Amino acid sequence: MTVSSSPSVKPSGIATLACTVCRKQHLKCDAGKPSCSRCTETDQVCFYEPSRRGGRRKKLRSDTQPKRLMMRSSQSEPAGFMESVNVNPISLPITPTSSSQEGIPRNGLAQLTPRPGHPGSVSDSSSERRASDHQTQVASAPVPQQPLNDPAMSFYHHLDPGLISQAIESTNLESINTHAPVQTSSENDRLLRLYYENFHNAHPFLVPSSAFTSRNYPPYLRRMVDFAGSHYSPSGPNAQLRASVATDMLSITDNSTSMVQSLLIYSILLFFGGDLDGAGKTFEQCTRMAMDLGMHLNDFAAARQLDNPIEAESLRRTWWEIYVTDILMAIPPKTMNLRCSSVPPKVCLPCEEAFYNGRLDIPPPHHVLEFKRRVLLTGDVTFSSYSYRIEAATILGRVLLLNQKKSTSHDHSQSIENALLSWSNHLPPGKLEIVDSYGNIDEMMFQAHMIIALASMLLHLPRSNLHSLLADSKDPFIPVAQNHPLSSSTTLIQGIKATDASRRISDCISLCPNVPKHTPFVIPALALCGFIQLATSQGHPDECFEHHYNRVTLVLGCLKSARRMWRMAESEYDRLRCCASELIADAMDRMNALPLCRESDAIVSDTWKYGFCDATIRSVVFGFEEMSTFQHQRLNEALNEIRVVTIWPGRFDDPIKIDISHHSLVPPTVDKNSPLVSIEDIRRTLPEESPWNVFTTLEGRTIFINNDTDETSWSHPDPLVDRRLYDRECAPEKNEAQPAYEALSYTWGHEIATSPVRVEAIGDGTEPSYQRSLCIGQNLDEALRYLRYPHGPRTMWIDALSIDQSDIEERNHEVKRMGDIFRFATRVVAWIGPAFKGSNLALATLKDIAQNIVWKSNRACKARPASETYSLDTDPEGFQCGRETILWTDLQGAAMMLISKHDDGTKGRLQRHLWEMARICFYTKGTKLDDLLWKYHDLGCQLPHDRIYGLMNLAPPGWTSHIEPDYSRSVLEVYREAFLEYFRFYGRLDLLLRTGVNGVGTVSSDENWPSWVPDWTARALDTIPPGNGFSAASFSPSHSVLHGPNELEVAGIRIDTITYVYRLEIKNFQDLADYFNQLGLEKIMEKQYRTGESFLDAHLHVVTHSRFKERVPHVGRPEFEHVRELKAEKVRMT
Repeated sequence: MTVSSSPSVKPSGIATLACTVCRKQHLKCDAGKPSCSRCTETDQVCFYEPSRRGGRRKKLRSDTQPKRLMMRSSQSEPAGFMESVNVNPISLPITPTSSSQEGIPRNGLAQLTPRPGHPGSVSDSSSERRASDHQTQVASAPVPQQPLNDPAMSFYHHLDPGLISQAIESTNLESINTHAPVQTSSENDRLLRLYYENFHNAHPFLVPSSAFTSRNYPPYLRRMVDFAGSHYSPSGPNAQLRASVATDMLSITDNSTSMVQSLLIYSILLFFGGDLDGAGKTFEQCTRMAMDLGMHLNDFAAARQLDNPIEAESLRRTWWEIYVTDILMAIPPKTMNLRCSSVPPKVCLPCEEAFYNGRLDIPPPHHVLEFKRRVLLTGDVTFSSYSYRIEAATILGRVLLLNQKKSTSHDHSQSIENALLSWSNHLPPGKLEIVDSYGNIDEMMFQAHMIIALASMLLHLPRSNLHSLLADSKDPFIPVAQNHPLSSSTTLIQGIKATDASRRISDCISLCPNVPKHTPFVIPALALCGFIQLATSQGHPDECFEHHYNRVTLVLGCLKSARRMWRMAESEYDRLRCCASELIADAMDRMNALPLCRESDAIVSDTWKYGFCDATIRSVVFGFEEMSTFQHQRLNEALNEIRVVTIWPGRFDDPIKIDISHHSLVPPTVDKNSPLVSIEDIRRTLPEESPWNVFTTLEGRTIFINNDTDETSWSHPDPLVDRRLYDRECAPEKNEAQPAYEALSYTWGHEIATSPVRVEAIGDGTEPSYQRSLCIGQNLDEALRYLRYPHGPRTMWIDALSIDQSDIEERNHEVKRMGDIFRFATRVVAWIGPAFKGSNLALATLKDIAQNIVWKSNRACKARPASETYSLDTDPEGFQCGRETILWTDLQGAAMMLISKHDDGTKGRLQRHLWEMARICFYTKGTKLDDLLWKYHDLGCQLPHDRIYGLMNLAPPGWTSHIEPDYSRSVLEVYREAFLEYFRFYGRLDLLLRTGVNGVGTVSSDENWPSWVPDWTARALDTIPPGNGFSAASFSPSHSVLHGPNELEVAGIRIDTITYVYRLEIKNFQDLADYFNQLGLEKIMEKQYRTGESFLDAHLHVVTHSRFKERVPHVGRPEFEHVRELKAEKVRMT
């Protein structure tokens, strides 16, 4: 049948008809039939509301209405439930195809039409029937034969006749109007509507509103629904209903699913009404009854409701709602008692809300195992939003159990953090956002994202530096602090993660701040979000205060709007408001004392930004005109003194104030009785034929890897091996060095742009004991503004300030022990610079890559222990760019992952950046000077001397012990001494590869520069072979004689003369074969080298540096004969 789809549009272009979807969005509708173009494009159900214009007035109702009208007037009751509860027409499984919109009945037929094949009344137990019979008597009556040409049926002519007859048969209006008493008043109908618009939207486990009446729930459940709905009325919870439901829960002994649902609703209402004990007892009864009935079993819902998928879905949802509520009600540490997590998850998962609300038939349910296996499937497989909410609650339950343990390891918390990250990473594209293109909120996904953020706050807050600031708030939702001590850097990182989770909470609620539309379990999340933002504001400068202040006020506003509904919201509002008044009152006063738009701040900021260094401007702005210049005092070398810098607190734009003091550097005590052994000693404890191997991770932990099964373990395969031999966490902690300070690593930049700082020594009083001025570089000025604390001092070692740069003798002495200074620091901060466009995204990407690495061992990687020695002698704890930081281990992990995924197809800047990151992160302790210089040849240095002196603490001690730093010497003298000491120590001439034409683009060399002295100020050419130190002498010592400062005689063997050099163009394997034939490689097996060995043997010794198992007995080294056979076979094939 072809239906006309011509739109009903006036000649003026204004549509006289619009579907419900377009009306809701206030969009123009083309009134196409059977579906408008917009609904067709967005794949939505298109429905046209019937027009009420031209209809009969109330006094001219049809003859079927008098009895109902008489009944209403006699009892002075408004419309009954059947006419007051309207079903959203979109939820009906119909599609209008007729252009006629007149004559729609008002007798409730449309509102009460059930799904095809679904019975009109369902009762889940005989006890429920008995409870219902004494309240309502529904008499059976013959089905009225209503002709299809009746005006009341004109609207349904386009429907299937079977659907019409079934709807009339199941509704049986005549019998209801004649015999049934009025069930509820208009007030109760309004409470039912409020329940479904609010509470049911957040906890959708009862049947949809369209099936509520036909479901024939027991009266006590109906009263419970009304009581829940009364919380959303302007007058607040109904006291009369409160007493009625309390009596019902105590007196009714019904053991049915309806009672389970009533107890579930009641426990949530009691919990947020402030009665935590009563809520716990009620929920305990609910859970026990549900398990006694078998609701946690897979076949319970299907066996009870074979012919009604809606009821079966409702029962499944009831169990899962119990499961989620069980976890959420355990957030207060005092109420921690998980009940449902102890049983295996056998109940099938709920479907999407669109199916449940009646738009489409309910599909077969999925099992939990199917949901878990989605991560192994190719492509994105989408499950219901309810399923992701269940998984989020499961992760939250793991966090709550972890926080209850008295002692936990890093592995436990890291495992849960991995689960939190993987939950977000495995979301399909359609579930990443909680708002669709029309502004509709997916409440289940909103709750899922909220629960994940809440779990992250509860995981990180008790292990962070923020927890101590909230100890006095006495909020029931703040977790208990962990007993085991953590390092200051770890607590700082945990605080950053907790703050980020609180930010996600406020971002979610800002999308839909209408708290009544959300679950009341959003209240604990909002409260924790507000408390964490308050605590974070104490450690951030005032320039960030407004951001924290706005988030706190958002949370306070949401809690304030929920006060009339939930007593818990009122108490949380009061606690958060009092805490805010204590913590941020001073900051608000400081901000209020300043003008809203400060022009002077902009001038000062521009001065710092562009590096203006005019002394007059600085004196006027900062008031330095009367201060004397700070003079460094000599360090006492006998006392091993160092200078530490105390950075006094201040806001970002405040003048920088510091103090410089002397302290004796006392190294940390080393426990000589420590049972820890080296990685080689641990490897020797493994059996010879064992598939297990052992390595050191980036974090310094020992990990065991099974090469056959790819299994990894933190424990030794042999349980008899003492764990204290390899596990650093079991070793006794060493005493820290004194004094306690942080070390700053940064680039100096140009000395032309300088800024003044004020050197002040503040004693017990508030007035400084002395005041001096000191000029620092622009880069250091920026770093200090970002690094200083707003409310407390910070102690650091900063080379530009801790070393008297004007004293060459002191610089020579300090540069030799700079390695110890950085090694003994409690924390090393590598300052990259202020944030710039894309920097935050770059750091976030690197952290995300590092935190989501999954160990995947393979044969190609087993021969190269990638993580065995990638650890700097003094690793920085983190890199900081503006306000964002990334851990050193995260940067190493991300670099390792990117390099492992790097292929030859990566070109240009990305390829260069990958290798630059690799050479910085993958430094091997003890690397030779030549390799160090090659890796860091293009890194900037303030002085060319630091090309050598700056690497002394990274190079092997044998060579560095012969180098005495002296900045008074020329660059040529420093580089020549480095070359000669390298030759004397190693007996090698590898550094000659860096001389001659390989040193083009030199900065320091001239015609007087010896050709054999490398100029390390030049950029190394890419044509230099990556394997430095090629030698036909197979590592035998070199011989040379220095005849003068510029003349070096070297002994060698003349093999041949190179006539010319050309580029080899090889496009395919045949070209390579032809080239080998030209070289005469077919005779390579017959020719003898000058040393007596064959050309092939000499060739192998050169390209491998003779590093065979015979000479270097190391794991993984092949034997010479084995390599020779392979090479000879390739030569024969060629």
